[in-house]
Amino acid sequence: MSTTPEGETMSEIQSLALRAQGLTQSVDWWNTAMIWALVFVAIAAIAVVVTTRLALVRTKQLADTQDQISEIKESAAKVEQDRIGRELTEAVARAKEADARIAEAQRGSAEANARATKAQESLALAEQHSAEANAKAEAFRLDIAKANESSKQAEARAAEANLELARFKAPRILTQAQQAAIAARLRPFGVRRVDVIIIGDAQEIANLTESIAVSIRQAGWIVKVVGKAISGPNISGVLVGTHTGSDGSTIAASEALISALQSAEIVTLRFTPQFGDELPMAIMGDWDVKTVAPIRILVSAKP
Repeated sequence: MSTTPEGETMSEIQSLALRAQGLTQSVDWWNTAMIWALVFVAIAAIAVVVTTRLALVRTKQLADTQDQISEIKESAAKVEQDRIGRELTEAVARAKEADARIAEAQRGSAEANARATKAQESLALAEQHSAEANAKAEAFRLDIAKANESSKQAEARAAEANLELARFKAPRILTQAQQAAIAARLRPFGVRRVDVIIIGDAQEIANLTESIAVSIRQAGWIVKVVGKAISGPNISGVLVGTHTGSDGSTIAASEALISALQSAEIVTLRFTPQFGDELPMAIMGDWDVKTVAPIRILVSAKP
């Protein structure tokens, strides 16, 4: 289509007007931005001033605080230095005192070593004396042991002697049981004749003679107590013998009598040689040479 010059001018004007409007808006925006920027700059300036002021104030306070810290440190350092100086002085004094004590201890150690040496010498001498004393003590112990053994043996012998003495002093007796046992051993030999002679004046001899006679009579033997000898041989204990020419049964009966009395703990022996019709001693009593028994018993004191 065709355009006219006026129409072209109008389009150009409108285009420019629109451009001018856009530029105006752009200018307004940048003006506004510039204002805000100026505001921000002003605020920043104020902030710089304020922060600068505060920084200066804080710098002054920091300097003052650092001065105070320095003063405190210097004071503390002086106090510490004084304390260290005192401690050093005290340490030096203690070191001197320790040196003196060490010297004294060394002197004491030397004296102690000297005493120890003497003590060792004394100990060696004491050990030697101790060894000698131990040897002597061992010898004494052996002597004591031997003495104790001898004492025990002596005590045993004394006890045995006392027992023997007691037995010697104790009267010889025959209990009823012993009398019955003697009779039982003699009874198998039948009736035998026995003469009994008492030698001695003691009542114990008379009592024993009676007990023996009773035992023999229980066996059925005929017993005659001839009497008491007033003179004759010196004998002890109980002696049993047989008449000359006695037969074997008589001799066996006399041996049984000896054994029976010995079993009753009456010391009894056979006397030899065989006797005859004569009586080899003086007797107080009834003696008949014509009626001599085949078996004769002599009862005397304990042996």
